[in-house]
Amino acid sequence: MTTAVVRAGLAGALSGPGPFTLFAPNNAAFAALPPSIVQTLLTNDEFLPHLRDLLLYHVLFGEVFAADITDGAEARVLNGELVLATRPPIAINGNAVVSADNAADNGVVHIIDGVLIPSWVTNSITDRVVADADLSILLTLVGLAGLGDALTTPGELTLLAPTNAAFSALPQDVAEFLTSPEGRDSLIDVLTYHVILGIFTSAELEPSQLRAVQGGLVAVTLNPVRFNQAGVVEVDILASNGVVHKIDSVLNPADSVEVCDTPGGPPCPPGGGGNVGGKGKGKGKGKGKGGSSKSSKSGKGKGKGKGKGGSSKSSKSGKGKGKGKGGSSKSSKSGKGKGKGKGKVRY
Repeated sequence: MTTAVVRAGLAGALSGPGPFTLFAPNNAAFAALPPSIVQTLLTNDEFLPHLRDLLLYHVLFGEVFAADITDGAEARVLNGELVLATRPPIAINGNAVVSADNAADNGVVHIIDGVLIPSWVTNSITDRVVADADLSILLTLVGLAGLGDALTTPGELTLLAPTNAAFSALPQDVAEFLTSPEGRDSLIDVLTYHVILGIFTSAELEPSQLRAVQGGLVAVTLNPVRFNQAGVVEVDILASNGVVHKIDSVLNPADSVEVCDTPGGPPCPPGGGGNVGGKGKGKGKGKGKGGSSKSSKSGKGKGKGKGKGGSSKSSKSGKGKGKGKGGSSKSSKSGKGKGKGKGKVRY
């Protein structure tokens, strides 16, 4: 568990004054998890928000000792969800407490024999839409467009989900056309413009443009958060294949504009518009100088050989190999230079 806490960046928070109650799975509990989940959470930076959420599902604010736990009691933990306690014997969500009342400087630790599983593990983006009555029109349109499977399969996606009120505000003729056989292609175009490549929780958003599955760009602004002109109704509904943000209006693909290299806008990546909001790779050939890596936390750069290396701009991570002026990788978290980049790409 220590490895997961450090990777999630929660060591400092859990060392704070508290007090906290931690339900700590033992090593055998983590070993019993499906290897695919462990691999994803411990190696894929796209799912760092999900790892944090899973760990916070094990933490309760306040000190709760074994004697305080009553059968059938529910408690809201730090990820916002509820856990259920039963006794005897004492168990949390059915996972037995094997060692209770372990004292800590800022609370108490109960060791349990299983990992508590938050709701996102068993719910895809489609499942989240199905479960939300305020997204019933979106669900109907997704079914009409035949896109349900696309939002169910494993992946790394962000869904900007218009509420029922957002769809109801569309002009009647537009709504009728989108739901007609003639309008099916336009409906698919509109819906896939609401699906962003990559997982972007609210804490990771910054003024930028994100690439949609449809191919267009969605502009992000802050204070308040907006996607193009749409405001947010609810954010950070995690799912097994990404995250859902509910928005108050329907996005129009016609609003997608490439703004790089315009007055006041950001520069375009080498070679054109690049893949913004998705994943990018760059390689280079020729003769020149070594590469570079710029990062707010760490970076390593190497380059040799010929030509100019590729570049990748990412909010999470980048790696690359460059021959020549070497590649470059820009990342707010980590980067390794030699020019091939991978991560959340935006500008």
